[in-house]
Amino acid sequence: MDVSTAKTLVSALLVSAIFLFTIASLRMFVSELVGDLRGAAPRHVGGPNDRAE
Repeated sequence: MDVSTAKTLVSALLVSAIFLFTIASLRMFVSELVGDLRGAAPRHVGGPNDRAE
């Protein structure tokens, strides 16, 4: 294997590793965001004008 082929393979390996890491990071970010949005759903909190009649 000559040097240019080895450099190309190493570069391709690094690019694919960066791509996979980016995809995993984005998936984790989106799942955290969805979890936070679900946790921040509006809830009814009783106030002074809310009485059971």
